[in-house]
Amino acid sequence: MAYLSEKAAYLRGLCEGMKLEDTDQNKLLKAIIEALDDMSFAIEELEEQQEEIFEELDEINEVMEEISDIIDEGCGPDDDCDCGDDCDCDADFECPVCGEVISLDDLDLDLDRDEEVVCPKCGEKFELEIDCDCDEDK
Repeated sequence: MAYLSEKAAYLRGLCEGMKLEDTDQNKLLKAIIEALDDMSFAIEELEEQQEEIFEELDEINEVMEEISDIIDEGCGPDDDCDCGDDCDCDADFECPVCGEVISLDDLDLDLDRDEEVVCPKCGEKFELEIDCDCDEDK
C-alpha cells in the first residue's frame, strides 16, 4: 500500500518544510509522523508477505488438484496406469470357504501388503494375497 508511505512522506516533508520550533506540541507531531512512517513500512511488508502466501497457496492448490485427479483416475483391472503398464490388480476374488465373490472396491485395503479379510457372506477370516503390478509410486 504505497499510498500510506506516500502520505507519511508528504506529512514528514510538510513538517520539515515548516521548520517548527522544538516545542512539546511539535515534538509530539514529529513523533506521530514517525510512527505513521513506521506503520506504513510494516503494512507494506505484511502486504508483500501476504502476496507470497497467496502465490504459494495457488501452487499448493494446483498440486492438490493434480493429486485429486490421480486419485480419481484410480487403477482398475483393465485400466492403464500413468506409467504406461497395464494394471493387473485383481478387483474381485473368491472366498476360499463359500466361494462368494468379493470386490476389492468394497474393502478398505492397503494394496502394498497382504490383508486379513472377513467374508461378508460366511464370516470366515482368511489371508488375502494382493498381487498388483501397478506403479509403486502411484
